[in-house]
Amino acid sequence: MSAAHAISQTVNDDSKTMNTLNPVRIRLRAVLLALCLPPVAAAAEPAPADQHQTYCVPCHQSALPNAPDALYTRPQRLVRSYAQIAPEVRKWATAAGLRWSDAEVANMAAYLNAQYYRY
Repeated sequence: MSAAHAISQTVNDDSKTMNTLNPVRIRLRAVLLALCLPPVAAAAEPAPADQHQTYCVPCHQSALPNAPDALYTRPQRLVRSYAQIAPEVRKWATAAGLRWSDAEVANMAAYLNAQYYRY
């Protein structure tokens, strides 16, 4: 029996006995209604790619207007190992006035590693 059919049956049954409030039926209706509703998405942190585009790229463009991504790949880059990525992310996020959580820093470090560094 589908949830919609069960609700319909419950409503029909309740219309016959409208004068009595059965706690079991009330709970059953609440459960069935909850099963029919779409899940509520939890508030998620912004995607690292979006944060990178919003906060990092404009600053990188001011340093290297023709090739902002070159800051990651140039021979004299600051990051030389995976362990150095997160501290650099933290340093520059703080310099930009961002109050990123440890999770946001870690997510950005993972994003930068996958996108550019590949350590």
